[in-house]
Parts: sequence; structure tokens; C-alpha cells
Amino acid sequence: VHGRTRDSKGRNAGPADWNVIKEIKKNVSVPVIANGDAVSLEAAEHCLSFTGCDGVMAAYPLLVNPTMFSRELNPDPFSVAREYLDLAEKHLTPTWQIRGHIFKLLKSHILGQDDIIRTYGTAQNAHDYRQATTVRH
Repeated sequence: VHGRTRDSKGRNAGPADWNVIKEIKKNVSVPVIANGDAVSLEAAEHCLSFTGCDGVMAAYPLLVNPTMFSRELNPDPFSVAREYLDLAEKHLTPTWQIRGHIFKLLKSHILGQDDIIRTYGTAQNAHDYRQATTVRH
């Protein structure tokens, strides 16, 4: 169950309504997965506690930080990016998908570094991204 309506989309959507999710959970006999505002491990745990749901789902925050549900503090984003590239190469991920994910993973770490952004922007495959990621960090 998503804690937002269809009309509340985008970056200015406002907070998810966990009260609605909680009410739905109380009134059904099937497992309920909460979705909305699980932007950290702590937020996901709070959502589970507050709503009583059976699980929690996160989308965009996991694209930015795939280690979000781990207890690892301050994971090296470039190491995470290299691990992602290993998987992308193994599973023949299209370059356009790699590009989008790499930028989400590393955006806050490469802002203002136009040479790095250009290198990532012109990479043609997972191997090119791995080389750029290894050279830069």
C-alpha cells in the first residue's frame, strides 16, 4: 500500500500518509507491504513499527544508496558503483540503464566535477564506467 495518492507525485509530493496504511493493515487479513517515505533504514523500521505492516518497500532511495537496508555506516559509493557494474555487465544491462543508475549512485559525489560527469556521460558500456569509476577513486 502506497501512502500517497495518484495525484501526489514527484519531488514535491509531500509526506506519505502512514495513518492510512496503518488503517488498511488493521482491516485486512492479508500481508501488507508499506510504501512511501522509507528513505533510510531507521525510517523503514519506524514505518514498520508505526503501521504494523509485514514489510516495507523503497524505490528511489535504494537507487541512490543500495546499501540503505544494511547496517554499514558510510559505505564507499564508488565501491558500491563498481559492484553494481559487475552485476550490470554479468546481466548484459543496457548502457542507458547503467548511465541512469550510475548517476543516481554517484550524483552527490561528482557534482561540480565536469570532467567526471563528461566521462560518465560518454561511456559506452559497463567496462567504460568501471574504468572511469576506478580511475576517479
